[in-house]
Amino acid sequence: MPRVAGRSPSWPGRASSQVIRRHVRTWLLLIVALVLPMAGYLYVGSVIYDDLSVVKANCDGKWVGFTPAAFLVNGIDTKPFLMPTYEPVSIPSRDSGISLSSWLIPSATATATGPTVVVVHGLGSCKREDRILLAAGMLHRNGFNVLLIDLRNHGDSTIKNGRYAGGTREYRDVLGAWDWLVDVKGIAPEDVGLMGFSLGAATVLIATGEESGVAAVWEDSSYADVGVRRLRRGPPRERRRPDEPEPRPRCGQAQWPADLHYPWHRRHAAERPVRHGSGRRRQGRGRQRRPLDRARF
Repeated sequence: MPRVAGRSPSWPGRASSQVIRRHVRTWLLLIVALVLPMAGYLYVGSVIYDDLSVVKANCDGKWVGFTPAAFLVNGIDTKPFLMPTYEPVSIPSRDSGISLSSWLIPSATATATGPTVVVVHGLGSCKREDRILLAAGMLHRNGFNVLLIDLRNHGDSTIKNGRYAGGTREYRDVLGAWDWLVDVKGIAPEDVGLMGFSLGAATVLIATGEESGVAAVWEDSSYADVGVRRLRRGPPRERRRPDEPEPRPRCGQAQWPADLHYPWHRRHAAERPVRHGSGRRRQGRGRQRRPLDRARF
């Protein structure tokens, strides 16, 4: 190729390589711009998920030494509610490979096959929590047999993955306890009830919807929706005038799908007594705990 004075020779190959390099740089910048924010989002999401879903076993070191026979509650004389006779038992969940650490507390007045209540703790708690033992003591004092259980990943039960599932897996632990009372201890299904608090409340509601044999439920401070975990006082209500009737469920009993993410609505799967409780009330913009004798039910 002849040279032109004052100009370097132009090669077609060099021009095409420069275009390719520009395209490569452009695509690399686009990839970095897209990947870095997504990677950051995933990282932050994983950190938040770990923080919110991880459960510390063994009650996170709390309530050490508390048993049905010896426990304390601030501001309350627990002597009338102590349960000196109890039996440590290990109960299988309905999910294989999971063993539930439990305490069976026989009634002082009823028979071993008399009315029995399974009491289920909340998130990060266990059967040793003072308030759980107090509730069990109240039931025991009124003639009930009581079964206290540790849910999976809680207390002294099997650590499956160290996380909680909002009741959507734990309900099978509750039903494992129900199976054990009915099949092993010989208690009639109509004499077995469930009581739960917070996560335990959502769990027993789901269990009731999945097992038609559950006779009755007492839930305290369940959330209505696992997705948003909105804590409500008692049943969720639509805004309505005082003279308007209670709204019907959004899905009828026959049409309600087997969706475990809505503990509150699972109660409609069968028409059985469900008691709702909350020990708090609103005052202005804050919340104040009520004494036990003034709790609203």
